[in-house]
Amino acid sequence: ESMLYGGSETSMAENCGTTPVFLMPAGNDSIAIKPGGDAISVLSSARGNIEHKDISVTFPDMKHGWVTRDDPNLDETVRQRDQEKAMRLCCKFIRAEHKG
Repeated sequence: ESMLYGGSETSMAENCGTTPVFLMPAGNDSIAIKPGGDAISVLSSARGNIEHKDISVTFPDMKHGWVTRDDPNLDETVRQRDQEKAMRLCCKFIRAEHKG
């Protein structure tokens, strides 16, 4: 992301302002975008100190890019569990933030 956006995760979070953001980092993603991380603290503060769990949920068994690229080396049960959880969380976020 730093190559694409030209900055750290924290500086990208600062540029989000009050825009609703929900992240699902993999186990090997930066600590900055996991609950308790600097970027998540910035996003939380900008939105009235909402809980970190409402901004970021970590998937420790997954590797970066897993939602779109999958990881065929993972056990099918683990992969299915986390893909289903990710889709539930994504839908929950969309329903909560995009009422209408």
